[in-house]
Amino acid sequence: MKFRTQVKKLEAPGKWTVFLALVLGSSFVNRVVPSSPIEGTLQYEIGCPIPWLNVYSSQSGEWSVLNLLFNGNEGIWINPLALLAYVLLALLLGILVQWVFNRFWPRSPREESPKIEKQGFWHVIGELCRFLKTPGWIAAAAGWVLGLCFISQVVPPQNAFGHYQYLIGNWMTIYAEEPGRNALDLLFNGNAGISLNPIYFFTNYFLPGLAIGGLVQYLANWLQKRKREKIVGKALPTA
Repeated sequence: MKFRTQVKKLEAPGKWTVFLALVLGSSFVNRVVPSSPIEGTLQYEIGCPIPWLNVYSSQSGEWSVLNLLFNGNEGIWINPLALLAYVLLALLLGILVQWVFNRFWPRSPREESPKIEKQGFWHVIGELCRFLKTPGWIAAAAGWVLGLCFISQVVPPQNAFGHYQYLIGNWMTIYAEEPGRNALDLLFNGNAGISLNPIYFFTNYFLPGLAIGGLVQYLANWLQKRKREKIVGKALPTA
């Protein structure tokens, strides 16, 4: 509970520290292992100081994570526990930086300047995210998780590489050399490459999850309002 309270106290310096720690820590190859489970490839360990992502590639001398992820590789493996520890370490670093900042450079009390209301599409998305509370975010997260668990189509090999194409929705394509694998097994236990469509990811995966969360939150708020009305109605004296 105390850690959660500290996370909520994160302001600009702490949030920027968390963001930079997550991005910079995963922007460079941490170590290259010559031997790997895939024959004839190198194992690139990514994540500093905690390696949480392994990328297998037949190309040597690669030190760019973006190049390894998006310009072809022989497989990707994610360590969920190491990823969790990596995120927690970044949060702890952000909390420490924010504490030091508050300790030595306390903010002077002043009135907040009025913010100009943003209009348009992004304003609607921001209002939806603020509208969502616990039930809505749980429903949105459940929708996003379920969206990763099912394969919509499997395309047999169509070239000399012999890779099956597993389609998750129409925004992610996972390549594998053997048929009959499920989506979670492909994502976390090795594959022959992943391709993402950023536009379809946003419109066909992320936004529908937010919409489901908004609908659930609206229903939860309506039920809570009805419950309060009944309690008030019972408390009123009868003539």
